Order: sequence, then structure tokens, then C-alpha cells
Amino acid sequence: MITPRFFALALISPALLLLSLFAPILIVVGVLYGVTMIALAVLDRQRAGNASQLTISRQHDEKLSLGVLNRIVLRVRSSAGRPIAFAIRDEPPALFVGGEDALRSAVIESRDTLELDYTVRPLRRGDFRFGNLNLRWDGPLGLYRRQAVIQAEKNVKVYPDLHGIRKYDLLLRRDRLAEMG
Repeated sequence: MITPRFFALALISPALLLLSLFAPILIVVGVLYGVTMIALAVLDRQRAGNASQLTISRQHDEKLSLGVLNRIVLRVRSSAGRPIAFAIRDEPPALFVGGEDALRSAVIESRDTLELDYTVRPLRRGDFRFGNLNLRWDGPLGLYRRQAVIQAEKNVKVYPDLHGIRKYDLLLRRDRLAEMG
């Protein structure tokens, strides 16, 4: 998809063609500029590469806890030979609070690994399903934006607050349950 940067730069071509009413040589300049912008956009699309240059995975506990914040980590690994500016949108279950924070943007350096995280709070117990990961990244000139869907659907179970239960279990093992009141 063509970016707003391309459209902003491409507007110079019609301006040059309008000015050619006063200076006819600008017709040639305007047409050459327009053709150059189109060629640069095509080149930028090719240089942007495909989604295989970024390996993305979602990591979280196998069982999430009800009513508390659960950390979701998006691990991104680049095999590209250049830094890549990208945005990734996860699809957490609809009944999880915090899904609006599942959009993350970053710049990953060449052949680097990056971790982006967000938290969700499930509102109900039961079986839920995370959806796919939606990825967008720009070409090196910023004139063309690529997008891809990474298949990452995964089932997850939500149980009562497991962290709270572990805390009580630890106190019980230490014979300090009386300290809780």
C-alpha cells in the first residue's frame, strides 16, 4: 500500500505541471518527476522484502489467571540486512481487558531480536482463543507499506487467580498462614 509520504511527494508533479502554464519547460520536469516517483515506489516495494524476514511469536503462560494482569510477549526476530520500522497488532480474545494495547510499533535493527509486551485481564473463566498477528512494515524509503497476517491462533485456558493460590500455598509451606490474618 502506498504511504502518505509518497502522496505528499507525488503532489509536486501536478504542481510542476500547473506551473508549466508559465514556463513550458516544467512539463518535462513534472512528467519526469512523476515517473521517477512511481519508479521509486516500485523499488521501495521490492526492497521492503516479505514477511519471512521477520519471525514473530507470541509467548504467555499456558493457563491465564482470572481478574489479574497477564503478560503477553511478542518476540520479533529479524533476518533482514537493514533496520525495519514495523507495527504489529495481536488479536487477543474479546473478553480480555487490555486488548486495545495489543498494537505495538518499533524499529528492529538488522539481525536483532526484540520483545514487545502488553497485559490482558480476562473477565471470565473458560476456554478462549488468541487470533493471528497482523504485521505492517515500511520499505527503506518509506514510500510503500507492506502487510501480512502471521498465523498464530492459539487456545488458552483461563482459571481462577493461580498466582494468588501459589502465594497462599507458599505461606502454608512456610507455616506463615497466620500472618495473613
